[in-house]
Amino acid sequence: GIDGPLDLQTAYGTIDCQRIAGPTVLLRSSSGAVTARDLKGEAKIVTSYGAVTCETFAGTTLDLKTDSGPIAISDATFRECLANTSYGSLTCRRLQGDSLKLRSGSGSLNLTTVEAPTLDVSTSYGHVKAQEITTAKLLAHSGSGSIHIVCTPATPVDLAAEVKSSYGGIEFTAPPGFTGQVDLRTDYGSIRTALPVTVSGALDKRKITGAIGAGRGLLRLQTGSGSIFLK
Repeated sequence: GIDGPLDLQTAYGTIDCQRIAGPTVLLRSSSGAVTARDLKGEAKIVTSYGAVTCETFAGTTLDLKTDSGPIAISDATFRECLANTSYGSLTCRRLQGDSLKLRSGSGSLNLTTVEAPTLDVSTSYGHVKAQEITTAKLLAHSGSGSIHIVCTPATPVDLAAEVKSSYGGIEFTAPPGFTGQVDLRTDYGSIRTALPVTVSGALDKRKITGAIGAGRGLLRLQTGSGSIFLK
């Protein structure tokens, strides 16, 4: 292991490192995969062509970027985590932090057991699947793909969630006891809800606006071409 700042760079080749205590870790590859295990402090991992894998991180900021390749993060605690891939999928398991932001230009997003008060996930071409999510503010977007989100019982009942897909269905499991405004809209598709929404305005099979209780939460689910199921 290394106890201290680390700056590794390679033009063509892989990087594989573990047990680095920081306080700062910078790993860069022009063409090759980067794998890091057991990092602490503040870490930035960048590659132009290759996969980025980060297993076991504890620190302040985790910043991962690849122009072409998948990103996988597991067992990480942080204040802020940013992950961005132009062409590739994003997989996150067992993450806990204040803020998590995920971006994929062309790939799917898969999240399991993620806890972050602020969660912002977006893909241009791919699905979003998020299970066991605990968050207070959620933004989820897919340009061309379905979105499937399941909130944990630990999610605040006044959750603010905005979920939008241009081409794809949305299935959203709200936290038990959710209370607040509900806005469900589809241009081409059906809307179903298993929750007791008090509808305001005229009934419309492609639009449901109303409220559950009198709380301050917000569930805004919108799709251009797909069905919506709120439960």
